[in-house]
Amino acid sequence: MANSKIKITGEKLEQCNNDNFGKIMSDKTWPVKVSYWLGRIMDHVISELKVYYKKRDEIIDKYSLKYEADTEEVKENGKKHKAGDLILNENGNRTLNPETIKQMNEDIKELSEIEIELTVNKIEATFEDMEKWQEKGLNLSPDEMRIIMPFFEITEGHKKEK
Repeated sequence: MANSKIKITGEKLEQCNNDNFGKIMSDKTWPVKVSYWLGRIMDHVISELKVYYKKRDEIIDKYSLKYEADTEEVKENGKKHKAGDLILNENGNRTLNPETIKQMNEDIKELSEIEIELTVNKIEATFEDMEKWQEKGLNLSPDEMRIIMPFFEITEGHKKEK
């Protein structure tokens, strides 16, 4: 396996989030070597997702309502709100400024279209390998296939099962 550079958009990266990728890893019985390499790939994906989500949160914060001045209102932790603190709703979520939601969505869309380059070891497999995995009970839904296929290098011919 050689290092490969995989370009994926922020949107595709979000589809590979820990819940989706983790479910594919834990709910399936992968061959040992494939499982190992998928785990390594998942580590790279999670690392990039942290950066991606941090930037997305910064965008949302930018367009969220904030206190304009210090207040007498007391937060749960006993401290008073200060100017610039985010205004949270009753569920603890940020309150969006209705006048800027369109611009926020455009900024998030722009972020989701960024091409992110992951340097990972693609997993080499043949269609025959994949058929054998399926015979052994490894069944993937179309959505699961869409998530993991960028990380596989499918070759023709016969190879030893991984």
